[in-house]
Amino acid sequence: MTPNNSKNRFEPSDSSFSQWLVSEAHVREPRRIVRTDETTILVSKVESGFAAELHNTLDLLGFVSDDDFKLQIKDRMWDAYPANMSRVEAWRQSVKDILLESGKKSSVPAVRLNEIQIGVDSVAALLDATLWTNPVLADRSYQPAAGESKAYLENLEVLTDGSDIFTRFYGDYAGKSVLNHCPGALFARKLLSTGWEICSGVDTPKPNN
Repeated sequence: MTPNNSKNRFEPSDSSFSQWLVSEAHVREPRRIVRTDETTILVSKVESGFAAELHNTLDLLGFVSDDDFKLQIKDRMWDAYPANMSRVEAWRQSVKDILLESGKKSSVPAVRLNEIQIGVDSVAALLDATLWTNPVLADRSYQPAAGESKAYLENLEVLTDGSDIFTRFYGDYAGKSVLNHCPGALFARKLLSTGWEICSGVDTPKPNN
């Protein structure tokens, strides 16, 4: 028999919850309730089906594997941009160049490419803040500092409130944690990992290493 969890459900039309988002969490844009359970209310600012559309778009772009994608970016970075350009900026531009070229070949709608490119910009900003020594393409001997590796791990740390770099904690409502989740988080994490490996020249840091 399925338990009755109606008391744990909050519908988007719940005006008290909407008012709480504005007055307590200071959220001005509408949020859609994705899921609720005994402890959490998960909300999102994007429409239902966005995650599926995003991953369908990534499939249409035709990248064989993460390694294939990384190789394309590496080749573009060092061949197309000046030696004094920062690695992170060259990475950002290379990813966007390759996405645009692949999108044209696969007839991917511009609006879908723009959504991915916004994510690329966000990950680039995170990489730029993490690799604070600002390595350039010409510096082939570069090795990331210990503090940079630590910063990478700290960015991905899940906090006690359940939030992380891609999931924002808004506060507690009716005894439940309210979290805003990015439906492209899985792709963003992969992009961050490959971006680190390409820009730093080493594998992604592991906890307790």
